[in-house]
Amino acid sequence: MTNDQPTAQGQEQAQLELRLIEQRNRVNLAEQEKDGVRHPVTKRFISHSLYGASDQLIVQFTKESVFSPYQTAVIDDGDVHYVEQDFVTVLVPGDTKHSVHRPVTEMDKWLYPLEWEKYRAGINQAVQGTPIDELELSGNQIKMLKYHNVTSVEQLSEMSETLGASIPNFTSIKRKARQFLDGSTSRDHEIGELKSRLDQLTKLLELQHAAPESEEAGDAEEPTEEAKPKMRFGKPIKQ
Repeated sequence: MTNDQPTAQGQEQAQLELRLIEQRNRVNLAEQEKDGVRHPVTKRFISHSLYGASDQLIVQFTKESVFSPYQTAVIDDGDVHYVEQDFVTVLVPGDTKHSVHRPVTEMDKWLYPLEWEKYRAGINQAVQGTPIDELELSGNQIKMLKYHNVTSVEQLSEMSETLGASIPNFTSIKRKARQFLDGSTSRDHEIGELKSRLDQLTKLLELQHAAPESEEAGDAEEPTEEAKPKMRFGKPIKQ
C-alpha cells in the first residue's frame, strides 16, 4: 500500500500539470486568434494588416450549382445531380485582366467579414460609397469606368496611375472625383452647422413661448384677506 500511494499521487500530479498546460494553451490560442486566423499552408496566425484594406475591392458572394459526382454516384438514378455551393468573386477597380472566382474558404470569410455577413443575411452587397453615376461625366466615360470595375467615386479617387493607365483621360477624371468628394465634405460640414443653428433657434423659440405663460400664471394672484367675504357658521355675512 505504501508503494502504491506515491504512484497514485504522481499520476494525479501529472494529470493536474496536463490540465494546466491545456488551459494555458487555450488562453494563448485565444489571444493569438484575436490578431487573425491560421494560414491554410503554414498554419501560422496572420492578421488583416498583412493584406491591407479591402474596402477598395469589389467583393461579391454568390451561391451556384456545382456538379456533384458523389450525389450522382450514390443516388444512381440515371440523372446528373448538383449541389449548391458558396462562391466568391473579387475584382480590382481598374484591372480587367485579373480577378478571382472560386468556392468560398474560411480565409475569404475572415478577409471580407462585412460582405460575408451581408450575404448570409440576404442583404444586397452593393459597393460602399458614392455611385460613379453621380459624377458629372459623359455616358461613354461612365461605361468605360464600369468596364474597368470602377463603381464608386471613392474607388476612382484612390486608384493608382498604373491601374488607370488604360482609361482615357484618367488624370482629369480622377481630379474630378477628388474635387467631387472635397465638395461633398464641405457640404456635409455646412449642413451640420445649419442643423446646429436650427436646433438653437428652436430651443430659443420654445423658451420665448414658455415665458408669457409663466408671467400670466404669476399675475393671477390670490385675493387678500380684506377682499375675502366674512363668514359665519360657514355662510357669508351680508354687509
